[in-house]
Amino acid sequence: MGLINLRMASVLGQAQQDTYGCLPGADSYSIGEAEANFTAARDLDPQSPDAQWGLGCALMARNNFSAAVISFQQAVAHLNAPGARALPRSDYYLGLARALAALDQWDGQNGAVAYFQGAIASENDPTRIAGIHLEIARIYARKERWAQARASLQASISARPGAQAYLLLGKTLYDHPELESGSGLSARDSLKNAAQIDGPHQAESNYYLSLVEQRARHGRDAVLYATTAARLDHSNPSYREQACLTRIIFSLTPDSGGQA
Repeated sequence: MGLINLRMASVLGQAQQDTYGCLPGADSYSIGEAEANFTAARDLDPQSPDAQWGLGCALMARNNFSAAVISFQQAVAHLNAPGARALPRSDYYLGLARALAALDQWDGQNGAVAYFQGAIASENDPTRIAGIHLEIARIYARKERWAQARASLQASISARPGAQAYLLLGKTLYDHPELESGSGLSARDSLKNAAQIDGPHQAESNYYLSLVEQRARHGRDAVLYATTAARLDHSNPSYREQACLTRIIFSLTPDSGGQA
C-alpha cells in the first residue's frame, strides 16, 4: 500500500516523476497515506529495508531531510536481512545519498558521494549506471562544483553515451573553458554529439553550439547553429535573438533566413 501511494503521489503531483514520489511537489494526500503505511510496516518489522526506505522517501517528499536520512540509514543497514526486496539494490543507497546531498553532507565515508558510489557498485545495468553518474553531475552543478560535475558527466558517457550527459558536459565546458584542458571531449564535440541524437534537447544543443562558434569567431557556423535552434524551437526568444545577433555580428544579414 505504501508503494502504491508513492506511485500515486508521483502521478498526481507537480514533479511528474517516473517512478516513486520522493521529491517535493508530490501529491500531499498520497504522501501522507504512504507515510502512514510505511510507518505501520516498520512497526511490524523494524528491520525491513523496504519499510525504512519507503518512510524515508515519504519524509523526503515533505522536505524533512534529517528524518529521511535516519530512515534511509536503517534501510541500508538492514539491506542484507532475510527476505525479498521490492526495489533494485542501488535504490536503497540512492535514497540515502539524495537525502544527504539535500543536507549538503557530501564528503567522507558517511557522505552522499560514498553512497552514490555504493549505488553504482551495486548496479550491473550500464543505463542505470550512466543515469546515476548523470544525477551526481546535476547535483554537483547545482552546488557549482564544476570539476566534479565534469568528471561525473564523463563517467556517465563512458558507461553509456546519452544526449543529456553530452549536453550538460558541453554547457559546463562552454561556461568554464578552463576545464576543457585534459578533459577529453571539448564543448564543441560534446554539443555536436548531443545535437546528433534525436530529441527535444536538440534546439538547446544547437544554441550552445552557436555560442561556441561565436566565441571562436566562426561566423557561418555560428549563424547555422543559431538558425537551426530557432527553427527547432521558434517560441524561445533567446534562440531567435541569437540567430539575429550572429548575422549582425558577422555581417551575414542579406539572406531570407536573416529577414525572417
